[in-house]
Amino acid sequence: MEDSNNKEVIVVAHRGDWRNAPKNLLETIQYCIDIGVDMVEIDVQETKDGHLVLMHDEIIDRTTNGSGLLNQWTLDSLRALNLKDGSGVVTAHKIPTLEEALRLTKWRRYRKRSNS
Repeated sequence: MEDSNNKEVIVVAHRGDWRNAPKNLLETIQYCIDIGVDMVEIDVQETKDGHLVLMHDEIIDRTTNGSGLLNQWTLDSLRALNLKDGSGVVTAHKIPTLEEALRLTKWRRYRKRSNS
């Protein structure tokens, strides 16, 4: 990453392992860590009461069983909702906070691979 001439491939997961669970979910981030993904891209939105949560859309209709603008919901009210998977099916999963994602990934850094 520091050398633009480096030919090494870096694997980046887009919103975690979204094919097997909802996007921007702690479990999908952990799965990516477990299988050796180098980086996980996440999306962050701010709630009505100033908390940062993992969510791509500003409107929650597509990804949760709620509706409306995310920034009009408090964290507690969002925690009562369930996330939808990639097919639009409501799951038991809840919206995680950025703080939870940072705690999960703390001390995990991109590691340069050897050329062996």
